[in-house]
Amino acid sequence: MLKPLFAAMSVTISLTGPVSALSCFPATLPEMYQAASDSSASYVLAHGTLSRTGPDRAAGRADEYGGQPYTLAARFDGDFAGTTRFVDQAPLAVTVSVTCIIGFCGHPPLGTPALLFLRQAGSGYVFDADPCPAWSMLTPSAADLSQAISCAGGGC
Repeated sequence: MLKPLFAAMSVTISLTGPVSALSCFPATLPEMYQAASDSSASYVLAHGTLSRTGPDRAAGRADEYGGQPYTLAARFDGDFAGTTRFVDQAPLAVTVSVTCIIGFCGHPPLGTPALLFLRQAGSGYVFDADPCPAWSMLTPSAADLSQAISCAGGGC
């Protein structure tokens, strides 16, 4: 079972009558890595691109503000983090699970190079796209990639 959704970040939710806002403070790579390590779920740290391969499919009920969670089929092209370097990975199928909070839904990083924490689910992988991105870092720099390898090697 996953730990609370925002274990690795601060989230401020502000409600004023019918108007709502969601403010997210970006998690650092070490915070994301720690959240994945602390979770009872198993994660793989990957660097690459997700591409849509299927339509959106509703997943559960819409929240009271109209946010409709959904899933979509995607393909991951890239590498998995090893303890000393990124290791080539054959393209693989990934289910993208988009969640919503007070009408704000996650945005999967489709078509953009990213560091991703892919959750292992049965014999496959799931990318959790939360309203506050807890499991991805878009367009990582060389320093970010080096830090990812350090984290995977236990030096985060």
